[in-house]
Amino acid sequence: DLDGTLITSKSGRKWAQNETDWIWLTQSVPSQLDEYFRGGWTVVLITNQSEWNRSIAPRNKIESVLHILESSNGWRPWCMVATAPTKAKDKKYRKPGRGLYDEFLSILKISVSDVKQLQMCGDAYGDDSWSDTDIGFATAIGATFIRPYEVFRMHMPTPSSTQELVLLMGNPGSGKSTTGRRFASEYGYIHIEQDIVGSKTKTLKSVKDAIQSGRSIIIDATHGTKTNRDPYYTLAKEHTLPLRILWHVYRDWE
Repeated sequence: DLDGTLITSKSGRKWAQNETDWIWLTQSVPSQLDEYFRGGWTVVLITNQSEWNRSIAPRNKIESVLHILESSNGWRPWCMVATAPTKAKDKKYRKPGRGLYDEFLSILKISVSDVKQLQMCGDAYGDDSWSDTDIGFATAIGATFIRPYEVFRMHMPTPSSTQELVLLMGNPGSGKSTTGRRFASEYGYIHIEQDIVGSKTKTLKSVKDAIQSGRSIIIDATHGTKTNRDPYYTLAKEHTLPLRILWHVYRDWE
């Protein structure tokens, strides 16, 4: 998969919008893909891009990703794109349909039985994820499903030795609350959840009150815009506290 698996957006939107709005999920992405390639794997990007026929932006985004991978590693992966279906039969080409996989095998002129190992990595895995299309696609093609944290090197952040503010940022279901609860139970942070407190104003007030305790505070909300983050930068500056953001783009830590 591409969006949410290899790359995420700079803007904080659910998906990167164009060639200037993406960053690697983690800086290990190019080198890890190169390890697969050097180890004899065929690397294929399979992505649903509904806006493909409406805008040049998705095409430019993907081409820029492929170009940078080629510049970094000296090769580029295959890329199979499913656009928005125009007819019911076209849905077989969109994940979780297996159409693009069969098309790829046809291009290579190999049969399903020729494939000895097959893995599918994606962020749409069901449960409390935003969708189950990636794990559904893995099932449809008989692949072992793996999630980004199992492929790319990511590690649980460590606590600060002094009082700090931590903003959790990311889409619903990306694991922010799991991190907040872990920081609270293991490191003694005060975990303040906007969904529980009830509003941005009440959350900010709760943080102001909690600062007086001398304990570090972890603030749990999407924080997708600069406007939503700015009050905490101001608050941190007023109290001479460090502030960091833990941006969640997947659900589990190692």
